[in-house]
Amino acid sequence: MPNAPIHLIQLTDLHLCETPADILQSGVNTDVTLSAVLKQIAARKQQPDLLVATGDLVQQPLATVYERLQHYFAMLSSPVYTLCGNHDDPVLASRLLNQGNVNYCGDLLLKKWHLIFLDSSQPGRVDGELPASELLRLEQLLKHSAAQYMIVFLHHPPLKIHSQWMDRIRLKNGDALFAVIDRYPQVRTVVFGHIHQQFESTRGEIRLIGTPSTSIQFKPGTDQMVLDTLPPAYRSFELYDDGAFNTSIEWL
Repeated sequence: MPNAPIHLIQLTDLHLCETPADILQSGVNTDVTLSAVLKQIAARKQQPDLLVATGDLVQQPLATVYERLQHYFAMLSSPVYTLCGNHDDPVLASRLLNQGNVNYCGDLLLKKWHLIFLDSSQPGRVDGELPASELLRLEQLLKHSAAQYMIVFLHHPPLKIHSQWMDRIRLKNGDALFAVIDRYPQVRTVVFGHIHQQFESTRGEIRLIGTPSTSIQFKPGTDQMVLDTLPPAYRSFELYDDGAFNTSIEWL
């Protein structure tokens, strides 16, 4: 009898503010929307095996905001893995989001799957870049892992999503990322945030997946930033022992 699949939830672009408030004059309070998302997850019949929060965890990278986020995550029964986006401070995040059920970056072996969390944030920049140290860490994990299947998580999309303003602030060295993962066919998917919209593409056998925000969404295919009217969301995954997986967007 096959094992039960791994249930994984991706949250992204939480954008918690210094005090609970909206962003971009949207009228959307990011604490309220995150609380609603976490409440919806907690009400699921089957609780996730883990949550992954893929960056822009806060809007202002202050210790008090990360502490508030840690409090939200501590109320969950599932382990949480976090990584940074362009709004985050990796030094603060690694110190304040690395206790209890909350973990910062790193990687995780889970049954036949290996989940790898990368930091693509760069100080003072909106676009992303993976430093040589992260690419080397990725290479070493892929090379030596005993797992049969891999997922790579990061904040910035490593490819164009056909939205001109967003494509200017994507991962600048996506080719370097692909140069590594193309050598390892066990990589099943690359999962990211940053774009505040649903996206999916392929590169050979690898699926490239972007996820809407727990706060506001951006309209796809635009030359400049345009807010969408879609509600907050998160992504659900089911990972199977044979390397297959299902994924869907859950909207509030």
